[in-house]
Amino acid sequence: LREWLCCGPSLQAAPESAMTVWVGVSAFAAGAVGGAILAVTVVGPEVLTVMLAAFLLVANFLPQDSDGPVAIGAVCCCVGLLLGCGLIGTVLAVVGQNVGGEMLIAAHCSAWDVARIPAFTFLVMIFHVAEFFFVAAYHPFDLSVRALLLAPVPAGGYNIAMVAALIEFWMEALYLESLQSVPVDRGVFIVGVTFSLVGWAFRVLALYTAKGNFTHQIADRRKASHQLVTTGVYHLCRHPGYVGWFIWSLSTQVVLGNIICFLIFAVVGWRFFAHRIPSEEMFLVDFFGETYLDYAKEVPCGLPCISELGRGFS
Repeated sequence: LREWLCCGPSLQAAPESAMTVWVGVSAFAAGAVGGAILAVTVVGPEVLTVMLAAFLLVANFLPQDSDGPVAIGAVCCCVGLLLGCGLIGTVLAVVGQNVGGEMLIAAHCSAWDVARIPAFTFLVMIFHVAEFFFVAAYHPFDLSVRALLLAPVPAGGYNIAMVAALIEFWMEALYLESLQSVPVDRGVFIVGVTFSLVGWAFRVLALYTAKGNFTHQIADRRKASHQLVTTGVYHLCRHPGYVGWFIWSLSTQVVLGNIICFLIFAVVGWRFFAHRIPSEEMFLVDFFGETYLDYAKEVPCGLPCISELGRGFS
């Protein structure tokens, strides 16, 4: 994180981008403090669900190419607000304190059930925060609302999926309680949070290992600075960023105790990467030739039955 904390070479070459980064960082911090206060006082799981769902749906209509400090600051503040609510709400629920006062689900749910919505919110928001900081560090000239990756796929598919996860949770919690086949106790909750953080950390390691070689959009032309990264987590699999995202997304559904969305996320996520990875590797073979083909023979893709290159597990 040295590049954006210290305004390293890339940001020094783009002072306007540097200012925008610091506006974003300040907005994250201010929002997080506000969110923490709200979690202690008025925002329980029900209100937090409405806030998160509203933000995700509105994110579909945000001008993704807006790169002004005001636009980025406003969106970052909202992300920070939700992050603060999620983090403090999770802590309060786990230690047995009321989250934002009276809770509709408290009457028939354990503390670990109450913590599910705040934890889910926190886990979703740290993903977007990390994506913003990565773009700020290595692609400052591309810094815009799009850097938060709030609308990563067309037609709002990501946002709709996350809102669907919230709907499934509440349908089970309020109307189908007797039909819940996987009650979320402490062990399941901890496993879900742990694997979510592991998947998120794996993706973050992939981003910062690849540095400027990683982009949110598939590069169809090789830049002079473009290098094939085979060290660090890229020594374990060829697409650690995608593997990390896949683990993170599925684990968030374990946190919520969502069986249906878990299965849907698994199928849709796999199909998405089954299309994206072969397309990306076509360009990588074009960029690096035999070097990439040799790399593919030694290192698996990371997601099974997707890549046609390299080892059988690919």
